[in-house]
Amino acid sequence: MTEPMTLERLRTLIAAYGANPARWPLAERPAAEALMARSPEARAALADAAPLDTLLDAVPALSPSPALRAAVLADMPRGERSGRIGWWESVRVLLQEFGSLPAVRPLLLASVLLGLFAGGYLDTGSDTDSGSDLIQLAVYDGSYVEN
Repeated sequence: MTEPMTLERLRTLIAAYGANPARWPLAERPAAEALMARSPEARAALADAAPLDTLLDAVPALSPSPALRAAVLADMPRGERSGRIGWWESVRVLLQEFGSLPAVRPLLLASVLLGLFAGGYLDTGSDTDSGSDLIQLAVYDGSYVEN
């Protein structure tokens, strides 16, 4: 069973996620809803935040321009400064990890070459609307979490 929700924690949830319980973290939602069911102060806090949510929901979503994306990505640190290794370094590490098994070396090399070959034919160029640069920014920022 989850811990009881405090009024202070509920206010923090509302400030961070808004007045719509569907936007709150799933793990905290039942306790927050139970507090609202029994506390007039909790319901008042939710009612106070609802007009701001309505205003924010009315604002249209904006996407960064391709020029802005390119400028931000160009300013990102590369190489060791960002903690990421290059493509060839990744292959070298992979070969070190699995290359010690003699039977695996030819298969690993063949799969790398096949990937390079297929990638050269299947690559349609960079697509600024693909979202991959946004994932790259999120990874750099540390906010990207793989499921």
